[in-house]
Amino acid sequence: MKKIFAGILLVQAFFCLSGNAQTTDVLRTQLNSIFQYVDKSQVPTAYLEEYGPRIVPFDIFNGILTDSNRVDNDLWEVLYGSIRASKIYGSTSLPELPTVTSAIKTNSNYPAYTFAVPMLLIDYAALNENAVQQNLFTVTNNQIFDVQGRPQSPYLQRTLFAATPSLNYTGNGTVTVLFKSDLFYTNTNKTISNVQIDFNDHNGYITIQLNRPYTKTYTDTGYKRWKIKLNCTDNSSYECYAEFYVAEVAANNTIAGRYSLQPNIVEMSIPAVPGPSPGWHKGGKLSVWYSKTGAPGVLDKPFFIVEGYDASRVAPLFKKPLDYKELWGLLNEQPGSYDFMTNLDDLAGYDLVFLDFNDGTDDILRNVLVFQEALKWINQQKATAANPKQNVILGMSMGGLIIRYGLAEITKYGSPAMWPNGTDTRLVITHDSPHQGANTPLGSQYISQGFWQMG
Repeated sequence: MKKIFAGILLVQAFFCLSGNAQTTDVLRTQLNSIFQYVDKSQVPTAYLEEYGPRIVPFDIFNGILTDSNRVDNDLWEVLYGSIRASKIYGSTSLPELPTVTSAIKTNSNYPAYTFAVPMLLIDYAALNENAVQQNLFTVTNNQIFDVQGRPQSPYLQRTLFAATPSLNYTGNGTVTVLFKSDLFYTNTNKTISNVQIDFNDHNGYITIQLNRPYTKTYTDTGYKRWKIKLNCTDNSSYECYAEFYVAEVAANNTIAGRYSLQPNIVEMSIPAVPGPSPGWHKGGKLSVWYSKTGAPGVLDKPFFIVEGYDASRVAPLFKKPLDYKELWGLLNEQPGSYDFMTNLDDLAGYDLVFLDFNDGTDDILRNVLVFQEALKWINQQKATAANPKQNVILGMSMGGLIIRYGLAEITKYGSPAMWPNGTDTRLVITHDSPHQGANTPLGSQYISQGFWQMG
C-alpha cells in the first residue's frame, strides 16, 4: 500500500509543480490515471477518500468524540468540498459548495447571533492500507490494478459526521442555533430522530427540534466546547465537538467603551476606478466603529486596520471574506482575561476603521491606491472634528506592505493640495508582514482555488 501512497504523493508533487490555470484538471486527470483500471463499481458508497484531494483525514470525524474531531465553519466547508470531490463514479447528489454556503448564510443572522448548523453525514470508502501486502491490489507504473479472485475487499467502509454553527462566537452572551432538515447533507438512507447539543454549561445534552430556533444565553465568557449529537431513527448516533467563544455576556453590555457589532457600524464604499494598470483599482469598503467614549458619530481618533491577503474571492472553499464581521470576531477572541476591545475603546477612545479590499488578491500597487483613497477620506472626516488626533495604522500581513508603500509614496510625492497634512499619521504597525518577500507555491494556490470543482 505504500506504493499506492507514493503514487498519490507523486501526483500531488506534480500538481504543486505544474502551476497553471488548468491545475485542478491536471490533478483530476492524474487521479483518473491512477484508478483507470480499478473496477469502480466495487467501491462501496461511490465516495473514495483517496480519489479526492486529501486535505484533512476523514477518519478523524467518525462520529465518535475524541479530542481531534473539533469542527468549525472553515473545517466543515473543507470536509464538504473534499467529500464531494472524492466521488469516483456516478453523479453526486451533493450540491456545489457555493450553493451550500449561500443556504447557510440565508438561514443565519450574524448581528442577531442566529446561526444555522449544517450537518454532514456521509458513508465513504477508504483504501485498506495493507491491500498490496495482502495481494488485493497490485501497482504498476503508479497505476492500481485489481487482483482477480481476491479473498476480501480492498476497501474499508466508513462514516463521516461533522456539524458546526455558521459562526463560532457571540458578542452578547446569547446564541440562537437552527438545525434545518434541508441543511442535512447525506448519502445515507438514515432519517433524523432528533439533534442534541451540550452547550458546555453543566446542563448536559439539550434536545433541539428541527427547523425551530433554540436560544441559549450564557452568564460567563470564554471558550465553550459544544458537543453536537445526531440521533437517527435506526438507533445510530454520531457526535462531534464544535468550538464556540463567548466574548461578552449580558451583564457586561453596559460597559461604556466596548464596541458592538451593531448598531454603531457604518460602511463607506470606495468605488472601483478603471484605467490602465497600475493606475486603477477595484475598490473596497471602509467599516467604522465610532468610540462610545468619544464624540458621537465623529471620526476624530482613528485606529485604521488594513486587511491582508484575502483569497475569498478566488478560493471560497478555503477562505471566508475577512469583512468587518470576521474582524470583530477576531478582536473578541482574545486569550485569557485581557479584553482588547474594551481597552481599545474605553481606555484609549479610538474609532476603529477597517479597510476590506474588493479584491484581496489584486496587485499590491493597485490596492495601495485603494488604501490611499481610504486614508484621504479618514483625514477629510477628521478635518471637521473639534479635537482630531493623528492616525494609528495597522497593516495585517500583505496590508503591512500596502501601508508601507502607500505612506512612503504620499510622503515623497504627495501634493500639498491633496495631502495638506501629509499622512497625518503618528504610528504605523505591521503584523506578520513579509517585508523580505514571500514564496507561496502556485500549485498550492490553485488547489485552494478550485479543488471542490473536481466533483
